[in-house]
Amino acid sequence: MFRRLRIKLALQFTALVFFLLLVLGVVFIAIEFTDVNRQLDNRLQRQAAVIRRELRLPISVGQARWLHREAFDVKLAAKDGRVLYASDIFARLPVGLDAPPMRTVRADGSSYRVLTTDFPGHGEVVLQVAGQDRIGPAELPGEIAVFFIAAVPVTILTALLGLWFARRSLAPAERMFERLTQFTHDASHELRTPLAVINSELDLALRTGEHEKHIAAAKDELKVGAKLVDDLLGLADLDAATLDGHPVDLSRLVGREVERLAPLAERNEVLLLTDIEPAVVVRADEGLAAQLVASLIGNAVKFTPPGGQVSVTLSKGALRVSDTGPGIAPEDLSHVFERFYQADGSRSQEGHGLGLAIARNIAEVHGWRLTAESQPGHGSTFTVTLRR
Repeated sequence: MFRRLRIKLALQFTALVFFLLLVLGVVFIAIEFTDVNRQLDNRLQRQAAVIRRELRLPISVGQARWLHREAFDVKLAAKDGRVLYASDIFARLPVGLDAPPMRTVRADGSSYRVLTTDFPGHGEVVLQVAGQDRIGPAELPGEIAVFFIAAVPVTILTALLGLWFARRSLAPAERMFERLTQFTHDASHELRTPLAVINSELDLALRTGEHEKHIAAAKDELKVGAKLVDDLLGLADLDAATLDGHPVDLSRLVGREVERLAPLAERNEVLLLTDIEPAVVVRADEGLAAQLVASLIGNAVKFTPPGGQVSVTLSKGALRVSDTGPGIAPEDLSHVFERFYQADGSRSQEGHGLGLAIARNIAEVHGWRLTAESQPGHGSTFTVTLRR
């Protein structure tokens, strides 16, 4: 799907650029054609003015040499057809004495502009001045052909650049689509299990009559499914969330969450240590911040074996939660924040693999950065780099 979309976008981009090139080319050629003709016409008018001012009839040998020396292409003729003087070029130009004041003619494969005017003081004498037109109407097809030939490599380069830009621009959408597809697959898989168990327990209750036992088991699975749905909805809300925070005393919040989770640590025979710098204030959503802190501490306590310890350290720059658990394998460490990712190690024995994904989303909503460091057998450290 995305491959076809990339090609379609590249072709549209190429067509747009080619159309713009075509328009610019036509405009450029039209401006050049008009400007060259205007400049040539002005030059012919200036030459005619000089000739009318300097030349005297009848033309002497000296004046003929002056015309030749000044490289004027001139023709002087009486209206009855007698030629008084003519440059060699007029032998090839089919221009009559009754021609319009400015005319374009073709000769020897070239275009010429010819100015025709009366010679002052001699009403029966016509003056014609000619000049070669670099771009005449006949040359326009050649100019356009050159433009199209030059446009071909530009178009090919544009197509290649269009594909590159389309691939780069669509990459985030492709990754998001892949994540959505994987997310949908994983969510369906995770929900299928509790629904299957509920169906099985209810069938057993109907078949055996032991309603209380099997309905209780079904309710337990419903709680699992409900927790999963809540987590999924929480993730969806975080994906679209914008922070509307206020100053929060993070030192007090972390201390409160440590006290709340202390019974869990005690039951698991885990020593919970704290080093909390006072008066660390951040701009945050207090409920989400508490959820993030509780998730990291609860996760550390849950996966630390009896006799181990969990350390919670808060400074003005970061919150760190370290444990002495089994650690995370290197091949799993880069995936721990992915949704539904569950490695084979002991840190993935329970849950649906959404806790750390939610924690990272909460951190990102606040503009914080959540990272993980671990060595198998030496515990793990999760660090939230704060932006106050």
